[in-house]
Amino acid sequence: MEGHGTITANAAQNNGQGSLEYLVKQADNAERYEHIIHPDGTWAKRSDVWIEYLGRKGELSVGYGAREHLFGPELQFGHVVGNHFKEQVLIIKTAWGGKSLAVDFRPPSSGGKLGPFYTEMVNH
Repeated sequence: MEGHGTITANAAQNNGQGSLEYLVKQADNAERYEHIIHPDGTWAKRSDVWIEYLGRKGELSVGYGAREHLFGPELQFGHVVGNHFKEQVLIIKTAWGGKSLAVDFRPPSSGGKLGPFYTEMVNH
């Protein structure tokens, strides 16, 4: 996934299609996404995976996108990592659009010029 997705279906826009809410309510997808939504329709939270993003922090669930009504790849990534490790997982989400990992976020261990956003991210 690149970018973000909308959580709540908007009936005025494509009959709600294209949202996470619409996706998980489709019969063909129920089993595939049962780990992110409870049968009563509330979004699941993972107590073994914590997330921090832009001052928001808590158990992994929807709402950690650029705004609280959005989500990004951290949602499924967190589930995969949480399923793999027995230990508590902490995801520190950092996102700046239009930046390069090789230049803007270049760490000291890569040699060459240190990326300015690497330093900013570490200081944050």
